Amino acid sequence: MDASLLELVSDLSQIDVNLEIERNHDRDLAVETNEKIKQYNKQYYDKRHVTPTIYKLNDQVMIRNLHAKVGQNKVDDKLCNNIRNEAIPVLKSMNLNSVRTSENNILREGVNEVKRFISENPDILITRADKGNTTVVMNLDNYKNKMNEILADQNTYTVFNRDPTNKITTGIRNILTKWKNMGYIDQYTYKKLYVSDGILSRCYGLSKIHKDGHPLRMIVSCLGAPADSRYRRYPEAMVGCLIRDLDDKISAVEFVQSTDWLQPSARYRDYSWFRFVPRLFPRPF
Repeated sequence: MDASLLELVSDLSQIDVNLEIERNHDRDLAVETNEKIKQYNKQYYDKRHVTPTIYKLNDQVMIRNLHAKVGQNKVDDKLCNNIRNEAIPVLKSMNLNSVRTSENNILREGVNEVKRFISENPDILITRADKGNTTVVMNLDNYKNKMNEILADQNTYTVFNRDPTNKITTGIRNILTKWKNMGYIDQYTYKKLYVSDGILSRCYGLSKIHKDGHPLRMIVSCLGAPADSRYRRYPEAMVGCLIRDLDDKISAVEFVQSTDWLQPSARYRDYSWFRFVPRLFPRPF
């Protein structure tokens, strides 16, 4: 794997050199093209005293509005529609992905080289570092061992034998229905927060390359999970709706004075909060 990795790095370095050469060539070509467009604009305007269809404006090449151009001509609606129908597919097909430039070919060559390397080396994992814009290449077995070591901490994580997703979604739906019937939330908020199904949260690790041993930092992805980020927008509004009818209110000063009898260790205690990571199988991989 080490030899193939060094070969990949060497190939990508050569691709970077070729890409820089091609970019310099494109800059020279762009300057030459701009001069030709300026000359064409001047000749066109001197002859017809109108702006051409394709013209140079500041540092951009502009194309005049085709629909406005068609509408200004004294033609019937049928001909206008035919021109529009023929022009729209042409404009839609003009995208950067279909342009076969030398620069795109070099980038495409680099992507194919990376794909080939990954397919020939299934025992490696390519990911990003915990901090910094850095790509990390590590052994897949080493990554799995570190993740299993983190998840084996029974003081932090608990193993469930059943998938709790249905129970969580049912509980959320019951709470939302109850709040809507009591007038705490409106129909719009109810639909925004309603959960019909969900998937398990997924965890992965990012290597801390700035620390000795390169430990992993646990990241939990809740995309698609029952309690995802959509509920973070509404806690203040929900709490306000729940306490708006209460008559008893207490200020911050009164609250502090009423808790003076508590010991500092009980009032100011540090807690460590960990995200819930469900596991359906004996091993996470």
